[in-house]
Amino acid sequence: MKYLALTGFLAAHAAALRNVMYVDHLPSSDLVSSVTYAIMAFAPSENFNSGSTFTPFESINTFRARFPSTTKIMVAIGG
Repeated sequence: MKYLALTGFLAAHAAALRNVMYVDHLPSSDLVSSVTYAIMAFAPSENFNSGSTFTPFESINTFRARFPSTTKIMVAIGG
């Protein structure tokens, strides 16, 4: 009985696994299929204090298209 409970516990946690990828270059398509969070690296933090702008290495729409539709897209600040 305790093995059944342990199996259920592990199965519930395995379903919640997250695969995060920090991206500072263009990833190959075979690496992105299981990514749940893609984080575009890195927006310099001083840009947000000085009034200057940040231009990512590619547009967010192009970046988004590289990953499955379920992947969450973020931009890291600092680094």
